[in-house]
Amino acid sequence: MFPPSSIAMFWGALSPSVILPRYTDVGGVAAFSKWGVINIANIKNIFIRRLSINDKINIDTASITILHSPLANKSLKENNNSLVIMIEIFKRKLLLTADIESEIEYQLIKRYGKSIKADIIKVPHHGSKSSSSETFIKTISTHIALISTGKNNFLGLPNKNIINRYYSTKHEIYRTDYNGEIDLTIFPNGFIKIATYSDKI
Repeated sequence: MFPPSSIAMFWGALSPSVILPRYTDVGGVAAFSKWGVINIANIKNIFIRRLSINDKINIDTASITILHSPLANKSLKENNNSLVIMIEIFKRKLLLTADIESEIEYQLIKRYGKSIKADIIKVPHHGSKSSSSETFIKTISTHIALISTGKNNFLGLPNKNIINRYYSTKHEIYRTDYNGEIDLTIFPNGFIKIATYSDKI
């Protein structure tokens, strides 16, 4: 994962705006400032757009919808101060869940019901046991699970029970600690191709 400062420079190169979650000053803005995103954006005169639930962004053939955004809610745990994003492209759906825990998973189910179904999920919170509830996995009905986690990390992620939970629902699982870099391509006919670093060596 890139630190937010790198994200700011990346967006600055391609677009006149940086897109951030809608945080209070007490929450994420202060945290993001530590990485320099706000400062970099100000120096480069880059407009900062803060995203709220149900905001939409269209980029070429992709449609991006914000399903969860941390609003002025001090009761949210740090991990739940995450953007949850649904990307739709060529009739395929990719659900990016950041670090949300089961509390937000249930909120998403309540808010969107079956419309939260997707083809691919970036597994919440690196496969932690605090996320990926059985109800959530069954509701989203994905068949490909991507897990971002470091090799031999001290937290022991992903959790073995969570891995088994995805396998029991017939998911293909790709993990950065085993597979290295994961390249995902979705073709105009909807075909999904996944290549990993481990395939190349």
